[in-house]
Amino acid sequence: MEEAELVTRIENEVANSIGAPSGELASARALELKYYNAELFGNEVEGESQVVSTDVFDVVEGMLPSLLRIFTASDDVVRFDPNGPEDEDEAKQQTELVNYVFYRQNNGFLILYTWFKDALIQKNGVVKYYWEEKVSTTQEEYRGLSEGQYQKLVRDKDTEELEHSTVDDDTDRSQKEEGLAQAIAQIDAQAKANPQIAEQFKARALEEFSRIPVPQLHDVKVRIKKDQSKVCIEPVPPEEFRISNKQRVISIQDAQFCSHETKKTISALREMGCPEEILEDNGGTGNAVDNTQESLARDRFMDQRRTEGEEADPSLEELDVSDCFIRLDYDGDGIAELRHIIKVGRRIWENEECAHINFAALTPIIMPHRWVGMSVSELVMSDQFNKSVIWRQMLNNLYLTNNPRKAVLSSASGVVQANLDDLMNSRAGGIMREYVPGAIRNEETPFVAAAAFPMLEYIDGQKEIRTGQTRYSQGTDADSLNKTARGIQLIQQAGQQRGDLIARIFAETGVKDLMRGIAYMMSKYSTKAMTVRLRNQWVEIDPREWKTQFDMTVNVGLGTGNKDVQIAHLGALGAKQMELMQTGRGHLVTDENVYNLYKKTGEAMGFKHPEVFVSDPANVQRPQPQPNPDMMKIMAEAEESKAKIKSNEQIRMFDAQTQKELEQIKSQTAIAIARIEAETKEKIAQMQITADAQLAVFNGNNDLETQTLALEVKKQDINAQDQLLSLKKNFDAIVDKERRAVVSGNDEKIAQHTGAVMQTVINAGQQVVSQIQGLQQLLDNMGKVMALQAESQKQANAKQSGPKVVRIGKVKTDDKGIITSAEING
Repeated sequence: MEEAELVTRIENEVANSIGAPSGELASARALELKYYNAELFGNEVEGESQVVSTDVFDVVEGMLPSLLRIFTASDDVVRFDPNGPEDEDEAKQQTELVNYVFYRQNNGFLILYTWFKDALIQKNGVVKYYWEEKVSTTQEEYRGLSEGQYQKLVRDKDTEELEHSTVDDDTDRSQKEEGLAQAIAQIDAQAKANPQIAEQFKARALEEFSRIPVPQLHDVKVRIKKDQSKVCIEPVPPEEFRISNKQRVISIQDAQFCSHETKKTISALREMGCPEEILEDNGGTGNAVDNTQESLARDRFMDQRRTEGEEADPSLEELDVSDCFIRLDYDGDGIAELRHIIKVGRRIWENEECAHINFAALTPIIMPHRWVGMSVSELVMSDQFNKSVIWRQMLNNLYLTNNPRKAVLSSASGVVQANLDDLMNSRAGGIMREYVPGAIRNEETPFVAAAAFPMLEYIDGQKEIRTGQTRYSQGTDADSLNKTARGIQLIQQAGQQRGDLIARIFAETGVKDLMRGIAYMMSKYSTKAMTVRLRNQWVEIDPREWKTQFDMTVNVGLGTGNKDVQIAHLGALGAKQMELMQTGRGHLVTDENVYNLYKKTGEAMGFKHPEVFVSDPANVQRPQPQPNPDMMKIMAEAEESKAKIKSNEQIRMFDAQTQKELEQIKSQTAIAIARIEAETKEKIAQMQITADAQLAVFNGNNDLETQTLALEVKKQDINAQDQLLSLKKNFDAIVDKERRAVVSGNDEKIAQHTGAVMQTVINAGQQVVSQIQGLQQLLDNMGKVMALQAESQKQANAKQSGPKVVRIGKVKTDDKGIITSAEING
């Protein structure tokens, strides 16, 4: 399809769409704006009352607070419900991030306020949402940065260095010079006796100081780029929105054509990236003043209206821009596809196939099978007109009653018998001069305004029935004190049902479409993961991973009756929970149930963050339950008695067991000691026999030494016997001590003493074995010594009884041959 053909197709759709400037809908919406602004009807008569009732304004402004409170009572306008257990985390991420985008990245409250107000006044409200690629660039200068700070700054990939210079860190230099001066002073003080050495040390200190580099401070100028791309949401003025006249439902996603017709300056288009050839081709065709009916009706004052040729700056010249979605067979395959087209003047800027329409619409009163609904102002406009007429008549009647017309006597020739100047000055308490008695009289006008009050009351009643906004909900009825509280509550609930219905319609149509659109935009256009602060924690979320379309619930916060009634109902639920806990059915009430009750109560009270009062049990470690003190005392006494009985029984059992084990140890020890004594005596006897046999060979000269060895052996035997007796005595004392400690201890001490006794027994046994081994080693050594002594003595005796051998060496003689000296060995 050629560009010219596409432009013609779009212009035809705009001309034939709903909301065209010359259509009936535009006239109706302009009239609704005039009624909301309480403008004159155009039938006023000079000199008579021109009062205008403000019923449309009162109803619209009366409904907005309740509607906005319903949607903004909590931080979550929307909640995504998972399709399965595996989608739980992703559904929570979508819920958190969509609400974050709506409230934080965009001003969600003002969006809802403008959107709802457009719908209440002008039948339909429309918002536009889109992904804005935006990179903000700022220049910043830093002075005196350290090396680490400088490197950290320039390493950031979003930072571009423009200018850079360095200077010495004077503070660091002065500190080093001060340190050098102190070092030189110390050198002078310590080397007074040797100036030459002092000078050498000073030279070395100066050399070391010169080698220390001086830190540099950095002065830098950088350009910082920040990616501020996000989903933008903006309400669209109803007069700027067009939609196909074939549209049958309020949702726009299936529309054949829809468009946002607006004006943008050349400067704004250039910033958005519009090609210069398109801007030049449309130059000089903009700046046409918007004189549509709705635009003029929206301007309450003449100062707001523009005139031709206001802008002298060419960059501020405005061009017509059509941001439209259209279904057509662009590629000639016989199937109409949805395309997103941006038209600047009569040139196409963007043309791409898409799968989603970036608009969401709502209406307070849905007309079946029609996109255009009914506004609340449309329901009240006739009442406002009728009340204004009645008020005017009442005031005119009151004017005539208080200041009636006057009849003046005059002659047939027209001569007035009173002063005309006095008649023309109708001043309260003023003097009127007449020339003939009775020449001036008042024409009596009966006061009939009182008969009009029932009509006003009837009109107000009809308005309340149509809109649901009663005087009781606004506190304007002076007779409310004479009515019962239950009656007032029923009236308020009946009136609030209409407001709740409108809130539910808003939620299920435009608000739901908008939130789905935000999730779609985030998943399609996000280029990186986002780190956002959610629930007082920094969380990283990557919308590119969102693949599942979840069921969605719009959290409109609707409840039964007003907030006070909701709080009362929640209090009744709390009482029921307490009743369940007290009757033994506490398992039916979990910590999560109690937390949700407190959370809803806080939200009904108007607190947007009830979690500051009650913590989520999922984030709190469950405390250990504290038992009843009386019960604890009884249980402690019972445990103490039980422990005493158990301790006494265990002591008796342990005493018997210990006594048995001690007797076994004693008997085993006695047997071991007896065996050791027997073996020792046998060993000693054998050694004695051996020694006696060996000593018999020796001569009488060795008797003394032999007797000494025998006495030493006997002495060692006696010492061994004494050690064994001492060991037995110590062992008995340890056993007796441990037994007394066990008898006086509790369960824990019993176990400790049991281990101690066993360890003592083991240690005693080890000592006995060690003593026996030492004694045996001693006896073995004594035998070896005696054998060596016997062998030595034997060799000595053999030497004494054999021939003597003498060796003579180094013999020296004189001249005569006589031996003068010699060395004799032998």
